[in-house]
Amino acid sequence: MKNNNTYSLLPVVLIGIFALLTSCEGPEGPAGPQGPAGPQGLAGTIGAQGPAGQNGNANVIASSWITNVWTVQSNGARTHANITAPEITQAVLDKAAILLYFRTSSASTSIKLLPSPIYINGAVVYIIDAVFLVGSITVFTGVPAAGSSGIDIDFPNSQVRYVVIPPASNGRTSLPENPEDYYATCTWLGIEP
Repeated sequence: MKNNNTYSLLPVVLIGIFALLTSCEGPEGPAGPQGPAGPQGLAGTIGAQGPAGQNGNANVIASSWITNVWTVQSNGARTHANITAPEITQAVLDKAAILLYFRTSSASTSIKLLPSPIYINGAVVYIIDAVFLVGSITVFTGVPAAGSSGIDIDFPNSQVRYVVIPPASNGRTSLPENPEDYYATCTWLGIEP
């Protein structure tokens, strides 16, 4: 008669031997060569363009209002002798934008970008303009037209203010949309009127 216990232990013994053989681990071998690169993943989507940033004004120079001191030339023309403007360097003259504004007095809210005609009683009596030099600005008018005694008499407390807008890092100077509008320009540049 055969012993059934031998056959019933056989699966248990085989499982034990299999478990013993598979659980034994030897030392780790060296790394194999790198495999080929995988396929390129899907490109990400590009979002919509963001809103434009606020105009920069970090390097904008705005003078205070300067009262004109007019002198009369021998031909009757009026000149303001050299307003000191140390911020106007050769580099500024070469690459920046310079705006010069004029008002007839410190109380005036009517401010003009120069050059500009000056009216008295609806008629142009002279043109006021300026020349920018290294370190200074010369403001002048021509000989006054009939009906004017001259800007020094008509507007003895007139004032000017200069604004220097240097170029951006790309070398371009960005001007306000309407530089003739003094108050809009101040807002655009972020400077006090």
